[in-house]
Amino acid sequence: MKTILSFILIGSVVFVSQAQNNDWQCIQTNTPDYSYSHYNNEYGHITNGVYYSIESALQNPEKVTILDLSNQHIAQLDYRLSRLNQLEVLVLKNNQLTALPYQICSLPKLRIIDVSNNSLDEIPYQIGELKALKILILKGNNVTALPYQISQLSHLKLLDISHNYLTELPYQLSRLTNLKKIYAGYNEIKEIPYQFAALKNLRILDLTHNNNVEIPYQLKHNPIHIIQ
Repeated sequence: MKTILSFILIGSVVFVSQAQNNDWQCIQTNTPDYSYSHYNNEYGHITNGVYYSIESALQNPEKVTILDLSNQHIAQLDYRLSRLNQLEVLVLKNNQLTALPYQICSLPKLRIIDVSNNSLDEIPYQIGELKALKILILKGNNVTALPYQISQLSHLKLLDISHNYLTELPYQLSRLTNLKKIYAGYNEIKEIPYQFAALKNLRILDLTHNNNVEIPYQLKHNPIHIIQ
């Protein structure tokens, strides 16, 4: 049986999906910019599902699987996004957003959110309702704390919260047993909760450019690549 692959590049991460199971996997790369492409016309429901404006997306809400609103000087997100029930990938990078409407947290199939390089001050606590979410990119905002409800994202595999103003990581993140990579560099974090030792699938914990982060001894014996 022929395997059909789709690729999405967000920042330095490439996401790969197989048509058979539509399961997005993340692989670190050195690609600096966001782009995506699809290498097989047979995977047309993804190709046809890419939209670049909220107006066009709302004309065919059931067909929208990828919505790319990056680099559009958006300061306020349209709450009508909640109508896009088939949406899997939401790209909002390089805008002027100061808040995310809680309505987007009701999207049942959303797997990837990239809201990097905006002006978000906080993340809505309803984020925990996104049960299908696997990739959450919050890089380059003004976030000072993460809501503990983020620990309800049981399928999350990659969390990028670098380049913010975090002083700590909530210990509740230790409940995310599928989490493989945490990028938390360029913050003001001073210590890591010892409960992170429960993250048995965690492979990368990037803490570069923080405040001499204290690593609990429980993590020092785990197979985690800690970058400081």
